[in-house]
Amino acid sequence: MARSTATTPFTTSLVSISLVLFFLGLFATLAISMRSVLGYQKENLELVAVLVPGIAPERIEAVRKEVAQQPFVKSVRYVSAQEAYQTVVNEDPAFAQAMDSLNPFPASLNLHLRAEAITGPGVEAARTYLQQFAEVTDVNYPIEFIEKVDANSTLITQISLAIGLVLIGIAYLLILNTVRLAIYSRRFVIRTMQLVGATQAYIRRPFVRLGLLQGFIGGLVANVLLVGLVLLFHYAVFPLEPLLQSTALQALYLGLILFGTLLGWLSSKRAVNKFLDKTLDQLA
Repeated sequence: MARSTATTPFTTSLVSISLVLFFLGLFATLAISMRSVLGYQKENLELVAVLVPGIAPERIEAVRKEVAQQPFVKSVRYVSAQEAYQTVVNEDPAFAQAMDSLNPFPASLNLHLRAEAITGPGVEAARTYLQQFAEVTDVNYPIEFIEKVDANSTLITQISLAIGLVLIGIAYLLILNTVRLAIYSRRFVIRTMQLVGATQAYIRRPFVRLGLLQGFIGGLVANVLLVGLVLLFHYAVFPLEPLLQSTALQALYLGLILFGTLLGWLSSKRAVNKFLDKTLDQLA
């Protein structure tokens, strides 16, 4: 019976820490997901470098290879005038009749840029680079859409940072109070240790170790819950390949364990210090 009573504060504290870290991780996962979606949208935007008519195929290939080697380019492909025309006709068969079979489309190099390069200044730099080729007559790109995605990405980052800081503060207070209650249930043990001459460092050590253990296990439990939820959503609702492959998500899992361990250490240390200088009457 005594053993069961002694383990109750540990179990309660561990459950609380795990749930707090889980909800903190859940919000972070949602933020990472939104940024992954925006990154995916960015990398699917195309810059179209319109080519001068009549360029030799070997020269087109040389330009394509040179452009593909640039660090801001994810992929580049050559689209012939006939291919561009056929793409439009497949989407709108009436177009061919309206144009009387004339092809108004030029050949082009269609580029996908890397997500980090798709900003207003980044796209403008890519446009300037492409226009240096004599074979390129114009560069078309959806600048308004890019600016909108950029603004949304900045807004998501700011909101995520603000809410994240609030959640971290709430997590710290909840874990602090939970650990404090767990230590309060053992306040007379602390007093007994003081009476037999134990130093504050000696008294504090087992409680801090317990806090470290609770934070570490809480981070592991939170990760298990998060991984299970993400995989369930991935297989049962909607594929999440970009999210699952994200290094940010992997860093989040490690961060939750480190953060839980740090919070367990800080909160247990602060909570036990509260009781070290109290008299027996104050502990009652």
